[in-house]
Amino acid sequence: MTMRKGFVIWLTGMSGAGKSTTGQLLEQRLRAAGVTQVEVLDGDAVRTQLCKGLGYSKEDRDENVRRIGFVCELLARNGVAVIVAAISPYRAARDAVRARVETFIEVHVDCSLAVLVERDVKGLYKKALSGEIAHFTGVSDPYEAPLAAEVVIDSASESPEESLDKIWSALTGRGLVLKGLAPNYRPAPLIDLHSHTNESDGTFSPAELIAEAQRVGVRTLAITDHDTFAGYDQAVQFSMEAGVHLICGIELSTKWNGTSVHLLGYFFDQTKMTGFRKWILELQTSRKDRNRRLIERLREVGVNITMEEVDARGRGMTGRPHFARVLMDKGYVSSIQQAFDVYLADSGKAYVDRMEPPFAEAVRMIRDAGGITSIAHPVRWNGDFAGALPALCKTGLHAIEAYHSDHSSEQREHFLFLAKQHGLRVTGGSDFHGAVKPGIQLGTGREENVCVPAEVLLAFPQG
Repeated sequence: MTMRKGFVIWLTGMSGAGKSTTGQLLEQRLRAAGVTQVEVLDGDAVRTQLCKGLGYSKEDRDENVRRIGFVCELLARNGVAVIVAAISPYRAARDAVRARVETFIEVHVDCSLAVLVERDVKGLYKKALSGEIAHFTGVSDPYEAPLAAEVVIDSASESPEESLDKIWSALTGRGLVLKGLAPNYRPAPLIDLHSHTNESDGTFSPAELIAEAQRVGVRTLAITDHDTFAGYDQAVQFSMEAGVHLICGIELSTKWNGTSVHLLGYFFDQTKMTGFRKWILELQTSRKDRNRRLIERLREVGVNITMEEVDARGRGMTGRPHFARVLMDKGYVSSIQQAFDVYLADSGKAYVDRMEPPFAEAVRMIRDAGGITSIAHPVRWNGDFAGALPALCKTGLHAIEAYHSDHSSEQREHFLFLAKQHGLRVTGGSDFHGAVKPGIQLGTGREENVCVPAEVLLAFPQG
């Protein structure tokens, strides 16, 4: 398809209404329809790259919109379809952009304050309503809704696809895309909130993981390496260049009633991360101590490998998968799975325990860093997971990872039911590790059994 001219689709609405998610879905549909020149200007990324240093006064907010508008004008003039996802609270500033762009489609992403408060797992709206946060749009600072937006969508009552269809109708009605092209298109799985790089126990470098996300169509990706942000930190620049929305995440090993439980953390407030990162360094020390004891135990059962051999594969964040690779390379086992079954799993003859933080402490540390918490792959829970949930919820748990490569469709539905029953959100992802788990693909899991719906993102602070 040949695009006749560039245009700007401006998604405006309050924080958490769903602008970013809608923008990502719209980008996917445009590209599927043959529109190759598409750029997304997301409010958070723009503030980091284009508008760094601006505050939240009316003047600074207007300047933020003016700069975005200038970029939009240049791109649209050169035939690019531009999607903007920004709060842009003041009507006059938005209208000023409209005046300088030939084809401007304003989309009001509406959502009631009550729903926004319910979605806001970080509690920012509640803090603003109680006066703890100043200059919060829609509470202590105004949000001026459009008076005559070309499209109005309600993310509280409409599905993302219903909202997308409204925008698509506006585009076809103006001849910006041709009617009949991809009217029934639904994006392929494009959200993966559980993946690993070679900075923990994956085999893809951060750059390679972002390239893989771009290749398979994952548009929103969380890197959740074990006990480290090294992979995420390296991937930030690559993700911006590739157009992949990257979420800061981590996977922690914790203890609950003597059992190891994996806990995911997401959506951290970067201004509150100093203490959490220091705490993570302490966990890394515990990991190194466990590895030393594991080497000693392996020698006791007749396996001669060195810490240097294992660390060469672990890049400073050595874990049991790296031990497994050495065992396979030296001929002690024929596969990574056999290495775990015989030596490394909880029932293996060389297993050694690791000092892991209590589950409640890990939840508290993530929350203090502005993040949200989700129990990883609950199908692996040792014991009565449903029976433990009331106590887990009392620790401040936010969510359950209902979508995972290890879950059958029946198990997924069961975890979705439990989440609803206990007032929890859900998360999901492939748990991609690369060559270590060759049957699991990024974005789609094992034999395409993972498809994280856009509604999952709408429950969290995505704009």
